[in-house]
Amino acid sequence: MEWRKTDLEHSYCRIEGIDPSADWVLGPGFRDFSRGDDNVLIPCTIGPLDTSMVEMMKSFHRVDAQQGGWESGVFVPSLYHDAKEDQHMVAFVRKAVFEDLARGEGPFGQIRKTAKQIDFSLPLNRKSLPNHWKRRVPASKPVRLPVVSPGHWPEGTVVIGIIDDGIAFAHERFRLADGSSRVQYVWRQDGIFDNDGSTVDFGSEICKLDRPPHRGIDKLLEAYDQAGLVDEEGLYREAGLIDFRDPDHKAAAWQLSHGTHVLDQAAGYDPVDAPMNRPIIAVQLPVSVTADTSGSNLKTFATAAIRYILDRADRLAGKGLLPDGSWRPLPVVINFSYGMLAGPHDGTLDLEQALDDFVTKRDAPLRIVLPAGNANLSRCHVAVKFNGTREPVTLKWHVQPDDSTPTQMEIWLPHDPRKQRDPSRVTISVETPSGLRSPPLKEEVGSGVQLVSNGEVVGCAHYAFRSSPTERGVFIISLQPTARLRPLDNPATSGATAPAGAWKVIITNSSLRPGQELEAWIQWDDVIYGYSRRGRQSYFEADCYRRFNPVTGDVVDVDDERNPCIVRRGGLINAIATGQETIVVGGVQQKDLRPPKYAAGGPVAPTRHKHTHRVGPDAACVSDDSRVHNGILGAGSRSGSAVAMSGTSVAVPQIVRLVADMLADGGPGNREAISQFAAAEEYARRQSSEDTGESREHDNQQGHFSRERCGAGRIVRPRPGRPKRYDVDT
Repeated sequence: MEWRKTDLEHSYCRIEGIDPSADWVLGPGFRDFSRGDDNVLIPCTIGPLDTSMVEMMKSFHRVDAQQGGWESGVFVPSLYHDAKEDQHMVAFVRKAVFEDLARGEGPFGQIRKTAKQIDFSLPLNRKSLPNHWKRRVPASKPVRLPVVSPGHWPEGTVVIGIIDDGIAFAHERFRLADGSSRVQYVWRQDGIFDNDGSTVDFGSEICKLDRPPHRGIDKLLEAYDQAGLVDEEGLYREAGLIDFRDPDHKAAAWQLSHGTHVLDQAAGYDPVDAPMNRPIIAVQLPVSVTADTSGSNLKTFATAAIRYILDRADRLAGKGLLPDGSWRPLPVVINFSYGMLAGPHDGTLDLEQALDDFVTKRDAPLRIVLPAGNANLSRCHVAVKFNGTREPVTLKWHVQPDDSTPTQMEIWLPHDPRKQRDPSRVTISVETPSGLRSPPLKEEVGSGVQLVSNGEVVGCAHYAFRSSPTERGVFIISLQPTARLRPLDNPATSGATAPAGAWKVIITNSSLRPGQELEAWIQWDDVIYGYSRRGRQSYFEADCYRRFNPVTGDVVDVDDERNPCIVRRGGLINAIATGQETIVVGGVQQKDLRPPKYAAGGPVAPTRHKHTHRVGPDAACVSDDSRVHNGILGAGSRSGSAVAMSGTSVAVPQIVRLVADMLADGGPGNREAISQFAAAEEYARRQSSEDTGESREHDNQQGHFSRERCGAGRIVRPRPGRPKRYDVDT
């Protein structure tokens, strides 16, 4: 086993604005990323577009239309054919295109140095892709999309969008009193593509109304009605939501499915009380993207999902369908209960920028609500200040055995306009558990080292610079899995494994100014409930980090500011939840209004873009009934069932419901409105406790209130029609 320096000239990171992980994803990690398919179609997001890129993309459209396929190596879904400048675009690209781009060759080579961002997502299964992408068979004419009451929705209508996993769309909580569904459209992004007349560019779509020869949700509900009870198992089998011939995970087949529970909190009602003015549009992300808990593969499918929700919402509003051509877009609130750990945490992450753009550039209100995250106790965050000294700092990184997924750490350097005059402020070296140390790595774009064992790369470290608006450098350390199942006969992997144990990252300061701080995050790699166990979370170790109170034995969930440790709980807020326009929600326990131990928060990394800086979430809502009774009750996967689920993900949809009510009443329903509402709730709670003489209890609650984890205040909302564990709401 030995360390080798990489070739700078062939680094993908020399492409302006490319995903910082490109050297790993398109290099040693490609076999895991592509699951053994060297000719895989790589979903990616490109943007913001300038004039030259818009024209180039249009030429790709023309090539595809004329040749009926992949002549250019780039395919852009039809939702993006009208993309304009300053927008982000989804495309499916072959690896060979990025190889040409790195060399400045081919039709894509002209934008090698153009200011942009390119980000990757995990490839889709071939079953979800159109045949005309693969075999150059001309695409069929698109089928006309069925629309319910275009432009004729009741007053106060707000569209509820959800992007999630395991959405049981036929559940009774999403039906009207007459038995019909409030769910207008469902897009399964990894569903089996219908080559005979699909209304989407990949995956499959299920509509409320019939789309011949496919039955709509309403007709399915009628067909599977048996004496007043719907055979939901049969319905989902016909709709393709559950197919046990498919090896992928089937979240909706479990008793508890995340998307169903969350959608119930956001838009669920008893059918007799269900309103007509809360139509639902749902997108189920690919199973592989949800299973990859890192979240680093979210952007392409998340941005496509939002674009789809807005397109379908506009169709409901009558766009292009009304005889006189007039229409007025409907307000939309989107529940996006996903997250990630690694990233700049300063509001400039690629996905954050895309979310902000969607909100600010839509003509009608669009609100996107995100969770603050559940990683408070993960030990995945380090903050280092050298204070002018040059004494090396060693990060101890515990990589777990029996981890069958790649492991990654990012070390983000502070923004500094003097960087141009000071090319390398720090150097890093990586040391294996056996003590083999790499050569020092400087701040030089494309520079890197690889750990090679028996001719195979088992780990690498490289430096990349994230261009505007981030304008910060990052060291990325990537490791192969520490274990593989049947490595010799599994074609999807190369068989290389990294050693488990205590790795070290040695950081040496050259010229960081006193007060400047660099921060490191380990990418999330744990297992989601119900999914096969693959990843095992790595973590930082430090003697100064106290996990338990030595007196009580209780878990410590706040940092000791008097004796700070480099391993921090603060700053583990969801890495896509530090933007300017999104509404971010933390969690509290309903019984005592304390944040649960897992609930993450700020502070957010400082940035030159001061207007994007936030301390933590905007507000907190109930995520657990109490410390003993974890989670809150919500809809199970089948009608009539109730299950408990915890996490800031279940606090988010309660705020979605509140935002929808605000928009329906003509209010802004934005970040500021939620913060003001939360602050008013907090003030009213204090006044009430003083009036009733319960100030001691309130002071106890206030002792556990912090803006970093609770935002402007804690909101306790009634959950209509749902069973409760307690007789009172607070």
